[in-house]
Amino acid sequence: MDKFIVFGKSNYNTLGVVRGLCDKQVKCFLLLVSVSRFNALILSKGVNEYIRVKNEDCGISFLIDNKDAWKGAVILPTSDMAEKSLDAHFNELIEYYVFPNACQQGVVGTFMNKQLQVVLASESGLHVPISFRHRRDEKLPNDIIYPCVVKPQNSTTGQKGTLHICYNDTEILHAEETLHANDFLVQQYIDKEYELLLIGCRFPDGRIWLPGVFRKERWFNRGDDATYGLITTKVENLFSRQAEVCTFLERLDYYGPFSIEFGVKSGISYFYEINLRNDGTSHYFYKAGIYIPYIYYLANMNMLKDADLVVPEVCYIFMDEFGDIMNMLKARISFRCWWYDLRHASVYKYFKAGDILPFLAITPRRIIATIYRFLKSD
Repeated sequence: MDKFIVFGKSNYNTLGVVRGLCDKQVKCFLLLVSVSRFNALILSKGVNEYIRVKNEDCGISFLIDNKDAWKGAVILPTSDMAEKSLDAHFNELIEYYVFPNACQQGVVGTFMNKQLQVVLASESGLHVPISFRHRRDEKLPNDIIYPCVVKPQNSTTGQKGTLHICYNDTEILHAEETLHANDFLVQQYIDKEYELLLIGCRFPDGRIWLPGVFRKERWFNRGDDATYGLITTKVENLFSRQAEVCTFLERLDYYGPFSIEFGVKSGISYFYEINLRNDGTSHYFYKAGIYIPYIYYLANMNMLKDADLVVPEVCYIFMDEFGDIMNMLKARISFRCWWYDLRHASVYKYFKAGDILPFLAITPRRIIATIYRFLKSD
């Protein structure tokens, strides 16, 4: 039996991972965090065996209870909470499992602090927006540069959603109330022309693989997931600071899959954040021959060959077949443009030929959710 455990919630990230492993004929065990008895994800051909747990702590208990039977297994977390939980129990798990880590217990959780990420990225030579940390009970400084954006300091706390662009102190305080957190990153707003997501993996021997980039051009809402953009393996054409990224990863001493996000304005890529786990966009790159979860598995099973890391030079279009409906409803694009892009995209967020059941199961709910958010928005 292939010793690969996928640990995370029932979402498109987890679905993409199990589909990719199925493509590569690697059987996985799904440790599914969900309170629902039915999940569209389990309809995928990539799901062979699974167990459902109500939260990440229960998932960790399962791993500890079964550590002898599963010794040597590779665990791939598909959410920040799953990764943080593994990191918090590093000392208990590391002798039995392989999972993304920074060599010491609690370090990955510390690096989820966005202000710390900004500082280390700057010290590594990357461009960063002017940023500072603010706690809810503290007075705002007098030298804030407006406009600015406000987001929770840690990705596992607070509420992710529409980007909060603030033009004065009052708007900052209102944004913090909306985000339901106590610790925030206040950051210079970059009026980006587009965003870049650089995807990669650091192997146990320290090598860093940066095979592809996603140029994001449309979003569900400001700050939400991208709904349309270009996937390419021609990384150098869009991003020229790969050496600085490698320095950044070495400073973190992190090993495992990752993604780094940048906002681009006037040719300068401004660092936003790094995700120290498998990124939710990783399945967008499968058509380019980039299978991050599979490559991570091979590397940790000592089966990785140089030929596995060779990818063709390709460019193609990604589209979120449900989320991009919002752009059409909001008149950001015409129906004709939306329909054209839908028909000419090469990869989608949920749809996959040959594994259609999860897509069919989620379609009614996703359409209703999109229309609801459209009606609710201003």
